[in-house]
Amino acid sequence: MMSSAMEYVFFDPALQSRFTSLLEQRSVSWEVRTDTMGGTVVGISDALPDEVMDEIEACYDTLLDEQSELATQHEGWVDKRLAGVQVHLPDGRERTVALSPELANRLLAHFSAEEVAELVNAIAASLSQDFNGPICCYPEAK
Repeated sequence: MMSSAMEYVFFDPALQSRFTSLLEQRSVSWEVRTDTMGGTVVGISDALPDEVMDEIEACYDTLLDEQSELATQHEGWVDKRLAGVQVHLPDGRERTVALSPELANRLLAHFSAEEVAELVNAIAASLSQDFNGPICCYPEAK
């Protein structure tokens, strides 16, 4: 299984199919897994050229808008608003950090999804350090 750095959530199989078709057209390897909320998660590597990542992100943004529209048509789908970021802990475990939708929206208004993930992962790595002191004395990265 590939080490996915970027993950895209889908609750509609047709939208996921359109997304993976784009990935295949661009020769991007991907993997899919079932999400605990009943959807699927498509994972890709982030080691892609910027122009390809930009195209993928633009496609996902469009599909996300369509997914939101579909959600409003299904009773019970929009009763709960959730947001989260995947964190890769230094020991290799993965966790999801839950964010309030308001905070996630504020972050995404100023940062890309990759930058938000990078920020959260930096925080997780820092918290794993056994250090509590002034930042000027912070241990060097190993």
